[in-house]
Amino acid sequence: MSLGSENYSFAKTSTEELEKFKDRIQFAIARGFLYDKNEVKVKMTMNNLGNTILANEGSVNKTLYGNVHNHGHLIIANANDPSGMYNMAPGPMHEDQTSPRDPVFYRWHKFIDQLFEEHRFTMDPHKAKDLQFSGVELENLNVKLEPEDYHKKKVDKPLETKNHFYTYREGKKYDVYNTNKDQEAIKVKTQSMDHIPYSFNMKAKNKNRGDVMVCFRVFLVPETDEPLDDWRNMFVELDKFVESFKGGETKEINRSDKDSSVIAARRAKFEDIKDGKSNSATQNNCGCGWPLNLLIPRGTKQGMRGQIFVLASDWMQDGENPQEHLHGSWSFCGLKDRKSKYPDQRPMGYPFDRLIVDKKGKPMRDLETLVDNMDNSCKTDVNITFLGAWDDENKKQKDDKKEKNDDKKEKKDEKKE
Repeated sequence: MSLGSENYSFAKTSTEELEKFKDRIQFAIARGFLYDKNEVKVKMTMNNLGNTILANEGSVNKTLYGNVHNHGHLIIANANDPSGMYNMAPGPMHEDQTSPRDPVFYRWHKFIDQLFEEHRFTMDPHKAKDLQFSGVELENLNVKLEPEDYHKKKVDKPLETKNHFYTYREGKKYDVYNTNKDQEAIKVKTQSMDHIPYSFNMKAKNKNRGDVMVCFRVFLVPETDEPLDDWRNMFVELDKFVESFKGGETKEINRSDKDSSVIAARRAKFEDIKDGKSNSATQNNCGCGWPLNLLIPRGTKQGMRGQIFVLASDWMQDGENPQEHLHGSWSFCGLKDRKSKYPDQRPMGYPFDRLIVDKKGKPMRDLETLVDNMDNSCKTDVNITFLGAWDDENKKQKDDKKEKNDDKKEKKDEKKE
């Protein structure tokens, strides 16, 4: 849904109005129900809350609860000229395509996330025994750079190829076209983050006699000595995929970062359309998903420590339609067909969408305890190292700086002599 399509009027949706709608939603979360247009109580569920915050067709009551998410975007976008007196263009928060370029976008969505988190606190926690998948075992989880020589042209020293993510910043040049077909392309250079390609490798066993469908849920987890529940919102779902196993079968699982269920499919470029090279694969994707080059967080030059955690769950129970073909960024966006329900019946972020408790009802302290209690899970320690800039221009600047420093050092040595 385009934010720009909203009929925006600051008089109708001021910050005071937005605050009022936010309070009503929070009261509804605390009570466990919303009021519809007929003042009938409607049970608070994650779907009802999400639809109401977005004020889409499924909103329980748009008049009472407003349009918190979209109008928040628009108020921020029009902060320079809220009344329209100076006829100023709105900021990047006004449009879906540009809003992530404004740093405030992430602060605003942290607030939206917190509304959902308030509702999660009212829900029963996950019990560790309910996360188990009897007869399925995972082991030997590793991360491997693919291909191993990817970096050799850019990095002098050899890199760790096992359980190590590497990110870098690279200058890229683009041709930008105006809608006027006679205008020549404008050359634009930008800096963007990326990572060295990698793949997950692990061994999975089905000790059951019967066939099973296994859903592998892959998370990147920051290293911490704090309780698991304090950090679960920081976990990043890198991938989610399904594999079929015959009774007693053992498989070596290899999964590339390019196959991730959260990344956006490639979209047709202007050159593709101009040259007649666009195809149905690029034309029919909805554009939803996370960019592949931003899949791994930047990390640090010293190396940021973390863990990869994988949970195997029963897709015959979890899948909305287990035999349905899954493609694209389905775990991030669902499937494109509007009539199709979200493929996974488990909540987004499962099992870290809420507190996890042991058989005594006590919170699981850390991932190690969780893995020790579940054969259908595994983890491995990883590092994320930022290699700096890779573009030739930046390299030239570094070489020039090094040369100047060497010259200065030589002059100092000459003076000493």
